[in-house]
Amino acid sequence: MLIEIVVAIAMVATIALPLLTVFLQSAKADHASNNLLNANYISQNYVERLDGMTYMQALQNLPNREQVGDYYLTAKIRPYGPAFDAFETSYNYAQIVYFDDGSVLTVMPDGKWRLLEEAPTYYSLLVSEYGYYFSGGGTDHVGSCDANKCLLQINAMERTQTEEVTISFDYGIKSVLYCKQHHADDFSFSHENETYKDMTDGSESMIYVETKVYETASAERPVASYEGYIYIKNW
Repeated sequence: MLIEIVVAIAMVATIALPLLTVFLQSAKADHASNNLLNANYISQNYVERLDGMTYMQALQNLPNREQVGDYYLTAKIRPYGPAFDAFETSYNYAQIVYFDDGSVLTVMPDGKWRLLEEAPTYYSLLVSEYGYYFSGGGTDHVGSCDANKCLLQINAMERTQTEEVTISFDYGIKSVLYCKQHHADDFSFSHENETYKDMTDGSESMIYVETKVYETASAERPVASYEGYIYIKNW
């Protein structure tokens, strides 16, 4: 009788172990799938919320391992631009946005930004394979970039100042100025520039958004990530 019981247990184990393995693998797959769905939803929800923010609000409230439910969200924002070839090679973007209260927002190729309370009358931007250097209004930006070319976008549609502005940059940079007709002659450039006057769509900037969602606060690899380009309101 004892032998029969032992044999029966062995037979059940032989059948159950493969089933248990399949069950565990299925449970792991379901967990990974749910993780991915939840993480993608968090990323998508964050990007959709940007539609209700201004450029400044988005930059001021960038999440850095911010807990969202059971996950942790990190996001980065960098300047981007229209899909045209300013150079024959890859290039970065930098943005200067004027506001009607006299302040100016500067956003660099790596996403570093400053809000200058008073609009400078002189800007300088240098870009090389080692990084960039920006100066304006007594403040400096120094950082890295992906290429040694840069397109500087200046949105002066809301500019209220009348002082002349000098913008100095090297041969690796081109600039595009958007302004009202009566401000077009206020700007002087050291190198190549294109000016678009009385543009009706000066209220938005194009940006590159990157999100990463982690399962824990200290996780090295994200569960899901997102990269895309959107327009965001300037004011």
